[in-house]
Amino acid sequence: MDALEAGRILQSRVFRDVFARLDARYVQAWRAGSDSVRRDEWWYMQRALGAVKKELFDELQCAAILEKGKDEVLNAALEAAKGKE
Repeated sequence: MDALEAGRILQSRVFRDVFARLDARYVQAWRAGSDSVRRDEWWYMQRALGAVKKELFDELQCAAILEKGKDEVLNAALEAAKGKE
């Protein structure tokens, strides 16, 4: 099930570490930039990271909603993913 895979990705230490490093790198580059076009690019890249996380979380959340909270595995994955946000 795609939703459970999304949950595993969101809970993955590797995923979280990579996203944290990229986020820090993009923010640092944005702050250090003097060219407004490049700064905008860094800002958009940092925002895109958040969009990827949100899309994965939404996949998991929608599946849990469709099951009306009756699927224990989905509920557990959703709660774990919430804790990692």
